Amino acid sequence: MENPIRPRVFIADPSAVVIERLVASIDDVAEVIGRATNARDALDGIRKGNPRFAVIDIAIANGVELLRLVKNHQPPVAAIILTHSAEETTRRLCLRLGAEYFLDKIHEFGKVREIVISIGSV
Repeated sequence: MENPIRPRVFIADPSAVVIERLVASIDDVAEVIGRATNARDALDGIRKGNPRFAVIDIAIANGVELLRLVKNHQPPVAAIILTHSAEETTRRLCLRLGAEYFLDKIHEFGKVREIVISIGSV
């Protein structure tokens, strides 16, 4: 029997256009509980909404600090970094800070949906 509960997702990206595109790509498989274009609003929304996933563009102002705080959140939040800042040093930093996924916005945008579907209800 299929689990009717959709995973809760929060999206933090400096671009409202990207946020809307992400919402459209996962809306049928996840409950988007919030969105923010800055780290402060993102952290507030994550604290209030307790999502299963946070999709974060590390290039958002204070993005590294946001990732640190998200990874210390209870209950745990899986961090999916989706960014144009796909340099190897940035990837290593994000993974070291606990991000479960690091995706290039241009080439791997669709993988967010795949991740949410594959592990969202686990």
